[in-house]
Amino acid sequence: MNYSKEQHLEVMHSSDEQHLIIFDKGTNEKAGFVILGGLNNRYRALELRRIIIDKKGKGLGKETLQLIKKYCFEILQMHRLWLDVVDDNQKAIYIYASAGFKNEGLLREAVIFDGAYKNLKIMAILKDEYSTE
Repeated sequence: MNYSKEQHLEVMHSSDEQHLIIFDKGTNEKAGFVILGGLNNRYRALELRRIIIDKKGKGLGKETLQLIKKYCFEILQMHRLWLDVVDDNQKAIYIYASAGFKNEGLLREAVIFDGAYKNLKIMAILKDEYSTE
């Protein structure tokens, strides 16, 4: 599910969404991006809509998740950070779980990838589960 240029521009101009660029702190080069949704959610639930890391295997995904949690809970004062992930993406599920996200359920055959229906796993972390350690 790639975003078109128009979709990225729409996110950048939305008051309810935020498009953040990830930089590699060692090289100061662009290393990916994050899209957050629900900034205006009255229940203080923020959705991690996308996280794209260009250079895999360098720990940038884990570090980005820690920064996103800090931003969500300490800066934005949200109550809940949630996401969905295709249930056969075991590597991503492992990374989210190791970052404190808990499994909340399954949306069966909710999206189509390469012509086939896929399930989405819902995962979330609450503010009182967030730790700065």
